[in-house]
Amino acid sequence: MRRSTPRTWLSAEWWEASKTGPGDFLAGPNRQGSNPSPKEKVREMEAFLLPVPLAYDSPIPLLCLWRVQKLSQLRVQKCWLVRDGLIPLLWFFERFPKPERTTSALVIDSRWTAAIPPAWRSRCSQYELESRAQHRPAKDWVSSGLVSPLFCGPRTLRARFAQVRAKASLRCWLAVRPDTISPRHDLKSYQVFFSEINDRFGTNVSIVPWTDLLGAISFDAVEILDLNEGLLCADDAMIHFFLAKGAQLPVPRRRPRARRGKVLAISNAHGWRIAPLGRAWHSIWQEPEFLTLRGFCERTYRDLPSDVHPSEDTRAHPFPWPVWLTELGLATRDYLAVAG
Repeated sequence: MRRSTPRTWLSAEWWEASKTGPGDFLAGPNRQGSNPSPKEKVREMEAFLLPVPLAYDSPIPLLCLWRVQKLSQLRVQKCWLVRDGLIPLLWFFERFPKPERTTSALVIDSRWTAAIPPAWRSRCSQYELESRAQHRPAKDWVSSGLVSPLFCGPRTLRARFAQVRAKASLRCWLAVRPDTISPRHDLKSYQVFFSEINDRFGTNVSIVPWTDLLGAISFDAVEILDLNEGLLCADDAMIHFFLAKGAQLPVPRRRPRARRGKVLAISNAHGWRIAPLGRAWHSIWQEPEFLTLRGFCERTYRDLPSDVHPSEDTRAHPFPWPVWLTELGLATRDYLAVAG
């Protein structure tokens, strides 16, 4: 990785957000009517996810596909690093199953390449995060994230906390996001989250303002507690921020599964490993089980009464895709985990 430390690694929007922090979404979106426009939905999505999708100095232009309304928008760049998680990826490829005349290449998180339809294969490759730092056992951990089952579900949460050693300390910034978009979620997910923190760290937890994390000089000898499961946004800006300041990834995330491809540096300490999809790649869009699951989610969650499940045009649903697709994403996560 020969790239030197960027002189303006953080984008202007970071400094704007650092004045007050990412804000509080609990008050709900600010809408004039009950039927928000696509642009309003995109702004709500950004507000829900902040600071996760903030821009940073990347060797490949960054893109969130949930901002794309027409395929022609992709033509601005020859290649995009797609930051989306599983749910918005499914939504994008649901709307655009074929690239049509688009020639732009998409680089997608390696965890979710199965969500790529066969027609897009020639346009897509995969990326994984790679750290140059030599891993050393650490007792100090740092984290920044959202408290929501759509950000990190209970099963993944327990697995991530299991990486933490005894008598460790945690410095973190956490933003609670309302979970009113899915009938199968309840407040227990929030109880599990804070119970896991208490069981693992006890009183050795410091919840700090987001601006304090941005102002930190170094995170040397500090390990990152990554609480992002990658369902909404696979590429977390705060992970890059921590790595660029000396923090280290936990062992399971340090080594890419595939050593093919090349590494593009983001900072002196870390970068992207870019590789082709490979012969072992498969698409769930060709699997009858997945297509059955998709049809079930669409029928079931569209037919639920409004008093059981909020419709997609209410304040409770901040995402640009329909509610049933959120449920499809969660079901697909479980489907892929079983399929291996």
